[in-house]
Amino acid sequence: MVGFVLVLALTAARERTVAGLLTASELLYRRSFENSLSGMLITHRNDERWTVQTVNPAAIQLLPQVRAGESDVAELLGPAAVSALNQASASDAEGPTELELADGRHLTASITPLGSKTAADSYSIQLIDITDTLIAQRLMEADLTRAQQVQRGLSPRTLPIRRGWEHGAASLTAREVGGDFYDLRISGSNATMALGDVMGKGMGAGILAAATRTALRASNVAAHPAEALADSARVIEDDLANADAFVTLSCASIDLVTGRVRLVDAGHGLSFALRQDHSVERLATFDFPLGLGNDWRELPSHLDPGEGLLMVSDGVLELWGSSIEELIEAIGAADRACAGQSPTALVDTLCAGRPDSPERSDDATAVLLRREKSTR
Repeated sequence: MVGFVLVLALTAARERTVAGLLTASELLYRRSFENSLSGMLITHRNDERWTVQTVNPAAIQLLPQVRAGESDVAELLGPAAVSALNQASASDAEGPTELELADGRHLTASITPLGSKTAADSYSIQLIDITDTLIAQRLMEADLTRAQQVQRGLSPRTLPIRRGWEHGAASLTAREVGGDFYDLRISGSNATMALGDVMGKGMGAGILAAATRTALRASNVAAHPAEALADSARVIEDDLANADAFVTLSCASIDLVTGRVRLVDAGHGLSFALRQDHSVERLATFDFPLGLGNDWRELPSHLDPGEGLLMVSDGVLELWGSSIEELIEAIGAADRACAGQSPTALVDTLCAGRPDSPERSDDATAVLLRREKSTR
């Protein structure tokens, strides 16, 4: 008898404990439901019709019609949204569903069934308004498009033709447009070649890149590369200071008769001489970028028939590894693989990167001027 009473007492104690836990769980859910910053709806679905049973304050702010007593989800969200809810509730796919309301707003809806799925089910629906986020995203995409247009405008529409020399250029933009630009001009027996990168991304970087290229084109790079760079720096120094920016730049004057090269490197460090035996020689002086210095030296070099001058942006460096040594190895391998092909094949290969390269986070730009092995 005593044992039976003890069992009853223990059973009653367990029931009180379970009831207490259920009460605490229910209280926690109610607090979470009421205080959620997302709109929360408890709905009942009967075939294709959804009705609202309970809402939290955030849902009332999101859907003011609820305050007036409207409970038909089709009236609250619109027929298209209800159709999306029907598809989402019937699918096993995870993640929120995007809804477009009749008033043009965009919401995400996370649907959770309450109880077993039957012909008449109850669901918890969490609503988040993403309209402002989508508007901001579209504005960013428009800015990106404008920046890409500016960047394309910085590239020569057509590259010059010179007997005994061949050239190629490639520029692949990342999701965020940077400040890459390049130039290649021929005047008489001289070629001027440049590649630069403005610190930063977006429209601002594109504008500074345009200003830098314009200043560089107005100077006499062919005659005195170092002096021309100093003149260009003086023209844009106020713009760079106001934007708290700088420009890394390589520019060179190439004598198309003798193959003599005079290169100035303003903190860029990514210019290379491609030799006949496919070896790669780095040409760099390690001087300061524009906006951080005002004195640059000329680095002499020479291109024999079959040799070329290559300039790349740091986006190409990122595609082929994190070190100059890895990039030089990649350039040499690409030069051997593209032997007998046009310079365009080589710069395209470098800008494409390895098959396992990470997603491009920066623009990849390359320009190559190569002396033909034999002139005709």
